[in-house]
This record gives sequence, structure tokens and C-alpha cells, in this order.
Amino acid sequence: MSPALRRFSRHRLAVAGLVCLVLIVTASVAAPLLTPYTPTQQSFTRRLQGPSAQHLLGTDQFGRDIYTRILYGGRLSVLFGVAAVAIGLAAGGSLGLAAGYFRRVDGPAMRAMDVLLSFPAVLLAIIVVAILGPGFGTVMLAVGIRQIPAYARMVRGAVLVVKALPYTEAAMALGSTHWRTIRSTIVPNCVAPVLVFSTLQIANAILLASILSFLGLGVQPPAAEWGIMVNQGRAFLRDAPHVAIVPGLAIFLVVMSFNMIGDGLRDSLDVRLRDGSHS
Repeated sequence: MSPALRRFSRHRLAVAGLVCLVLIVTASVAAPLLTPYTPTQQSFTRRLQGPSAQHLLGTDQFGRDIYTRILYGGRLSVLFGVAAVAIGLAAGGSLGLAAGYFRRVDGPAMRAMDVLLSFPAVLLAIIVVAILGPGFGTVMLAVGIRQIPAYARMVRGAVLVVKALPYTEAAMALGSTHWRTIRSTIVPNCVAPVLVFSTLQIANAILLASILSFLGLGVQPPAAEWGIMVNQGRAFLRDAPHVAIVPGLAIFLVVMSFNMIGDGLRDSLDVRLRDGSHS
């Protein structure tokens, strides 16, 4: 077992987050095997029922099984987070790499990122959705665009640090080409901070996608998505609070799991930390 993996396995909160996330993702993927219902199956004779043996988490205002909708909704939420981060990493990471390595690119690129960062996350996403219209692909793109400036600034900072290290300067002094220096020296030494940052950004992306769906700007009903479920359930908080609370707890668990995994990765990949310095 590598030292980093050993440190991660000793980080109890990170391991708990990883176990929780694996269980949620596995249950979402295996949803057809874990429930006899479909996410859009209605039964008006069973509206707003509480948890029971037949409906483990109760039913919503249309008699749909909330447990089933939570399982299927997990697919969309996790996919939103991963896809948005992939967009942000591809575009923002490339821009940050160029800005950190080539000084002439730095100024214009970072000023453009400052403009994007000046918009609040929800407002920027709403602008994108307003232009392209609500939908699954639009939400991924809107949340992904919000990730670009964050990745650009983070990768730029990591590249500047690695570029100033002695072995990078030595490689450049020995005549290494820009492409070879970036490929063999810069990028490998930026993987760890990017990995840690990505786990935290997935959590932020899932939360932002849920907010857009809650506002009616994301995936549209009757799709099973946690943000939509919270929005629809808030009208029944007095008589059937589980309709809104259960999907809210699902969002909380996934976001918290990614955050705990990110903390564990940060501690385990930081060589300056001694074993046992975290709990």
C-alpha cells in the first residue's frame, strides 16, 4: 500500500464519505434491481403517504414512490457534477496551464476569468439557461461554465509553483522543449492539487445543479431529480414533510461525502503532513 493510500485509509471521515458515496452511486446504478416501481409511476390512492413497508420513504403528491425517485435522481445529480467538472477542467485547466506557463497569455486570460468570477454562480448559470433554455444538457453546460474560472485560477497557481521549482528550471536550462517540460514535469506535479480540487468542485456542481432545478431552470418534471423533488415537496412541509426532506437529505449526503473525500485526499497527498496528523 502506498503511503498516500495508507494516510487516506486512516482518515476516518474521508473513508466514511467514500463508503457513503459508493453506496449511493451503486444504489442509483442498480435502481431497477432495488425497487419494483418506476420513477414516474403514479397512484392517486396513495398520495402523501408516510414511510411504510410498501413505500420505504413514503410517496409524494402524485403517489410516486420517493425511494424510487431518490435512486433514479442520484444518477442525474452525480452525472451533473462529474460532467460539469469535466467541462471546467478541460477548458479552465487548459487555460490555466497556458496562463501559468506562458507569461504573455497570463494577463488577458486571467482578466477574462475575473470577469466570469464577478458574476455570482447562480446568476451566471441562470444567464446561460435563459439563453439556451432549460434542459439536461443546458444545466451541465451552465454549471460547467461556472467551473472554468475556478479551474483556470487554481491550475495557473499550481503551474507557477511547479515552474519555479529547481528541477523544472534545470530541465528548461538543459534545453527541454516547452511541450516536453509541460508533459513530463508540469502536468504530473499538478495532478494532486487538481484531484483534490475536483472532488470539492463536484460537490459544488451538484449543489448548483440542484438549485437550478429547484428554481425550475434545470431538468423539467416529471424527471426524477433531487432539486425538483425539493421544490415540489415544499408545498407539503406541514402535512407531509418527508416529500421535501428526503431529497434534501440526499443532496446533503452526496455533497458532504465529496467534501469529506476531498479533505482526505488533501491530507493524504500532502507530503508535508505526518502520519497521524489527521483524524
